[in-house]
Amino acid sequence: MRRTEMAMAENDTPAAPPLEGGPGVRRSGALDGAPGGVAAVGRDAALRAVQVALLKEIDTAISRLEHARIGESTHEHLEILRGLLKAQVTAYLEHFVARRATLFSHTSTMYAGDMGGPGVISTTFRGLLEGGTLTGGQGATLAQLLTDRRTLVIFGDRATGKSTLLNSLFELISVDERFVAVERGPDLPALKERAFCVRLGVDGDTDVPALFAKARRMTPGRLVVGEMHAPEARGFFAMLADDPRVGGLATLRAETVGRAVDDIVAALGGSVAEARALVASVRPVFVHMRSDEKCQPRLAAVWSVEGLRDGELVLREIDTGAPAASQLEAEA
Repeated sequence: MRRTEMAMAENDTPAAPPLEGGPGVRRSGALDGAPGGVAAVGRDAALRAVQVALLKEIDTAISRLEHARIGESTHEHLEILRGLLKAQVTAYLEHFVARRATLFSHTSTMYAGDMGGPGVISTTFRGLLEGGTLTGGQGATLAQLLTDRRTLVIFGDRATGKSTLLNSLFELISVDERFVAVERGPDLPALKERAFCVRLGVDGDTDVPALFAKARRMTPGRLVVGEMHAPEARGFFAMLADDPRVGGLATLRAETVGRAVDDIVAALGGSVAEARALVASVRPVFVHMRSDEKCQPRLAAVWSVEGLRDGELVLREIDTGAPAASQLEAEA
């Protein structure tokens, strides 16, 4: 693959350790002055007591309101609120007790209770900006790329916030757009809230070409792949190349932009020249997520495929106002 003005190394530096509890989480130490195990037991017991007390207060408050003279529809809203508030309290405290990790205030706890390890926590695009995962310039760049219907491939090592960023981007897309999502697991919780979305599951027995043929017949405005493996990569890029009106969104496990592009070219099959030509016709944008020195997820760089030159793909780093990727260990 062609090297650009921004150097890309084939020998990658190991990424920072995975973030405990997934993106949008910070570690929490033991209580001051007490051994870690003793402190943890006491803290857990105290949190359980807090959880019981809060749930009781929620029930009491809702019951008090229900005794007021209100309509039947208001009663229904109160029951919804009761369930929502109790779920939030339970998810937050159980997440902390199980993982010793405190969720940031801008991070949704809606899916935290379902996470057995690093995984997707649904949060907002604004939350990622406020939490420092994105800079303002990077956020503006991503918003413009979505408006231009460019295909975004969000790549990075494990637990660097790839799916968290992907889920946050959906709120920047009109609610009227039709989505088709291809997923192997619960990587796309934000799509549960979209009215015009068909979700197609993939497992080891799935006929992936037939699945993408079905996706084509649905004529979506956006095609989403939760985490791209070789079979999905072939269907994803073939469908986008055939219909430029469709905008693509996907995540990919790769440590550098060079590795991400090479893995996709290898997955497409056929000759290298044909695979590169297919990628060039789609003109995807590669968004690099990585963990910083404090194990917090950060958007490192945004790369655009500009076409082919002498049979090799040409990459250009998009200026977002953040430090260039050549200054990062993983890309230098």
